This record gives sequence, structure tokens and C-alpha cells, in this order.
Amino acid sequence: MSLNLSVSRSLYSLQVISLSNEHLKIEMLPELGGKIWSINHLPSGEEMLWHNPRVSPHKGAFGSSFDDHWSGGWDEIFPNDVAFLYQGDPRPDHGELWALPWQWRIVQQDQERIAIAMNATTPITPARFTRTVSLTRDKAEIGLTYQIENLSPDELLFQWKMHPAFKVVPGSKLLLPNADVLIDPDCNRGWSEDQYDWSVIDGSEGSVDMCMVPHPDVRTVDLHYATRIGDGSLTVAHPHTDLRWSLIWDQEVLNSIWLFLDYGGWRGHHVACLEPCTGFPIDFETAVKQGTVGRLNGGETLTTEVFVRAHTP
Repeated sequence: MSLNLSVSRSLYSLQVISLSNEHLKIEMLPELGGKIWSINHLPSGEEMLWHNPRVSPHKGAFGSSFDDHWSGGWDEIFPNDVAFLYQGDPRPDHGELWALPWQWRIVQQDQERIAIAMNATTPITPARFTRTVSLTRDKAEIGLTYQIENLSPDELLFQWKMHPAFKVVPGSKLLLPNADVLIDPDCNRGWSEDQYDWSVIDGSEGSVDMCMVPHPDVRTVDLHYATRIGDGSLTVAHPHTDLRWSLIWDQEVLNSIWLFLDYGGWRGHHVACLEPCTGFPIDFETAVKQGTVGRLNGGETLTTEVFVRAHTP
């Protein structure tokens, strides 16, 4: 099967940009903050990303609640997570990118490779965010090249995290590198400690292996931060297939992994958001004080690569 590129309005009248080869198909929604809506393994039909069964993809107003508009898929969160006032300016919930329409262009299209660049300039933070998604002919791998440009002469402090919502089932495994894991104090549901070595933690009802996805009947929700990660990678495996999904990135840039694990405890969802990030915790001012945020000097540009792979053990 050759490489294919298509542009349509096949999803709730939204523009959909699709790239595919014989292994993978990726669908992106430039009008919804460049959201990656789907990554599908074509031979098996396995979908990597979770889709909200009650919220379809739609345009949300800039500055509105991310959670109320969250349809699933993969979003880019920049320059912050929770809404707050920073240097006199309001930082919107989950940042400035997800509710913006992105511009896009074809970078390359030939028999060997297709590459699509999407970008947005943030209206409050003086920055330009660009993500180039590429697919080559014979690989079950997607390449993502990111650029964050500081358009100001002043230093820019920011949080950037990829926000892929992984589709999981009971018995799925979250395979992370060795890490020191911190528990967000607002999401401590009775753990006996506030940090642990991935992946086993002690609780009031005994030890829990956090790499194992339980049934949604447990009705739990957790927010943890994997820090001092052994390498920049993570893998999700499922009990019904040998296919695995892996992310690979530069751990010097994305030095932590946020784990938002909702197993029926928040809005009744069953989803694992595994989010490589430039720092932690969710509170931006705390992250600034402890030096765990991204930094760009005036006029500086950050460039980094990420890969998504579908593979078997």
C-alpha cells in the first residue's frame, strides 16, 4: 500500500487531515488545536487513542473549560495546565493551544514520506508552536517534530506536555521506565506515602501495582508525576492482542510523565492519560519555585523529536 494523504470534512463537519501507509492511519483536526484524533493500526484495527463516548469533537471557546469540551484523542498543552493569573495575564485552563485553529501545510509528499506541519501563535504568551507529523512508506512509526519559539526578548517559562489519552481495558499494562513517582496532594486517595518507586505503592487495602489497569468499577482517579525517569519512553500493552503502542522522546526535554489515571472515578471514564512533560507539578507557580518548568531565553527556539510506534514484543 502506498502513502496516502487526504483532506475531508468527514467528522462532525470538521476538517480532517489523514495520513496512512500499510501499517498506520493518523487523523488530525487542525480546527481543534491540531488535535490528533486517531492513530489506528490498520492490519489489526486496533486504535491507540481513547474517545469520549459522551462528548464528540467540536469547537470550544478560547478560555473555556478544557474538561467540559474534552472529546479525547491527543492534545498539546502549552504554556500551562490549570488556569491562573500570571504576571497580570490570565492563563486559560489547559493552556492556549487546544481551542485555537491551527494553520497547516504540506512539507513533503512523495513515494517515500509524507509530512504535514501545523502551527499556532498563542495570543497571550508570545510564542509560536509548530508540530510536524510524518509517515514513511514501510514503517509502523509516526514521527513528530516539535518547535516552540519564544517570540519575546524576555525569558519564557512554560509547561508543555503531550496529552495522549490512551484507550485501555481491564488488564492493560502501563509500562514505564524506572522512576521516582510523586503523588499530587489533591489526588491522594489514602496512599500511605506521597511518593514511591514505579510501579508498586502501598495503600490502606494493601499494595497496588499501578502498571495494571483495573476495571472501571473500582471508581478511582489518580494524578501522579513520574520523575527522574530512566529513559524517555513508555508503552501500553493490552491483554487481547500482542500489539503494543510506544512513545519515545528526549528525556532531557520532556523530563517527567504525568499520569492521569481515571478508572471510573472522574465523570465515569475509563482512560489512562500518560503525558510526557517539561516539568511538574500541575501548579505552575510551585513548578517555577522548584525549578521544574521549561525555559527559553528571549528569541530562542526549542526543537525536539517524538516517535509513536506500533509493534509486538
